[in-house]
Amino acid sequence: MGDCVSDCQTQCNQEYSTTDGQSACYDTCNDDCSSSGSASILSSLPSVSSLTTPNTSITSSSGGTDYLAMGVSALATYHGYKRDDSIFWAVVWGALGFMFPLPVGVIALAQGIGTPKKS
Repeated sequence: MGDCVSDCQTQCNQEYSTTDGQSACYDTCNDDCSSSGSASILSSLPSVSSLTTPNTSITSSSGGTDYLAMGVSALATYHGYKRDDSIFWAVVWGALGFMFPLPVGVIALAQGIGTPKKS
C-alpha cells in the first residue's frame, strides 16, 4: 500500500501545479489506495480548472476602515500643509493619517483643522 500512495502522489505532483490540486489528489490517493490498492485515480479527479482558489483580496471585507483611513489622510494632509505651510509636514501628516486614522484625526481636530501654528 505504501508504494501505491507514493506512486499516486508522484502522479499528483506531475498533474497538478497548485497546492490545492495536489492536496485534493493526495486525499483521493489515500482513499483509493486503501480501498482498491490501485494508484490509477487521476481519471476520477476534478480538472485543475474546476478547482476554486481562496479569496486573497487585500482589502477588508467591510471596506469601512479603508475609506476612513483615506478620508483622514486627505484631511490630515490639508491640515499639515496649512498648519506648517510645508509640503514635508503635509506628507508626514497624510501618511500618519492613513496609518493611524483615529488618533491623527482627533489630534487634527483638537488643533483646529487647517489653523496655522501659533508662533
